Amino acid sequence: MPTRKTMGRLAVVAGTAVATLLAAASPAHAAVRSYDTGYAGVPSTVGIGSAWGQITWLNRSVQVNGEVDDHGNAGYYSQVVFEAYVGGLRVDRQTRSVNNGLRVYGFTLDGSAYRGGITRVRIDTCVFRAGSNTLWGCTLSGPDNLYRP
Repeated sequence: MPTRKTMGRLAVVAGTAVATLLAAASPAHAAVRSYDTGYAGVPSTVGIGSAWGQITWLNRSVQVNGEVDDHGNAGYYSQVVFEAYVGGLRVDRQTRSVNNGLRVYGFTLDGSAYRGGITRVRIDTCVFRAGSNTLWGCTLSGPDNLYRP
């Protein structure tokens, strides 16, 4: 039968193990920012695209979730562009496109190879002529730039 002293030591070890597991399982408080690029496409008879969603600042990378929408004339499609920067250096780029519909997306922009990680995300929505992939126009208000808090 274990002694009172041994039981006390076991309780301390078990308590420490539980506290360690709980600390490891607790998510860090990541900063979340919303974005809405507004509309792209001039004139509106050609096609209109927009994108909206959230970016979550992780340790060195950024999680992106959202939707891109395209409606208007057939023959044009919309594309949202995400560019990740460390200072002035572009370190990652992702695009998502849709033609006459809505597309939901989720992905990570990777900045893990860079000390301090991603510091800025540039988001723009553009409309292209289908087939030739000719750029027709981008977000009327200019791209969104979201900075690490």
